[in-house]
Amino acid sequence: KFKDVIANNFFMMRYIARCNKIYFLLCAAMIIFNGVETYINLYFIQWIYRAIENKSEFTQVFAVIGLSSITLLGVYILEKYIQKVIRPKIVTKISAHIYMDVLEKNPQIDLQCYENSEFYDKYTRALSETEGRAFAVVDTIINFLSALVNVSIIVTYVAMLDPVFLIFGILATLSIFLPGFINAKLIFKERMERTTWDRKTAYVKRIAYESLWAKELKLYPSVLDILQGNYNEACENVASIQVKYGKRFMAINSV
Repeated sequence: KFKDVIANNFFMMRYIARCNKIYFLLCAAMIIFNGVETYINLYFIQWIYRAIENKSEFTQVFAVIGLSSITLLGVYILEKYIQKVIRPKIVTKISAHIYMDVLEKNPQIDLQCYENSEFYDKYTRALSETEGRAFAVVDTIINFLSALVNVSIIVTYVAMLDPVFLIFGILATLSIFLPGFINAKLIFKERMERTTWDRKTAYVKRIAYESLWAKELKLYPSVLDILQGNYNEACENVASIQVKYGKRFMAINSV
């Protein structure tokens, strides 16, 4: 349900904020930087056009071009420094905090829960996707806010040129955001359907490469045939799920 999705997203944001508040300050900085880039690119083009139309002095045009270029270069350098230097360190600390919390909860799980396939699917998904899902939630929200800021700047710019174009801007915005929401929902459903089969392929791979099972595979070669059969079955099911949802993705993105 959409209500549950919103609640889960806010929970994850509060959790990461509790782990490290600086991460959200960096995200806010990235939103501001993107907005500045969009603003400069739009109004710079407009100013240059008017300068040529009004036959402004070359020194004035050159000064504006230089100032805009220096600003964009500074924003670019700051963005890359945050993305490549600061953010990885903070992400590593938050990831360690998340896994420590997961490991602390592990002894509290009843052994009977491991016999429940539905619980085990969710549990293995949580272990494998905890880190990625946590940051994916925050990054998705940050990207949405960043896109919202950029769209607001563009819509304001278009409305200043001609209010009639505002209608087309709103329609274009909806055509961008609505497919994104639908795709996100389909991606979640696809992952849920694939969980059992992905777990089986991961299990077979682990048995095949771990030295702990090498002796058993040599003593009981028939086990290898069973594993190969399970692996092929899992791969076929994953492929069929990908085809099913791939058609839906293609249909939505083609509209």
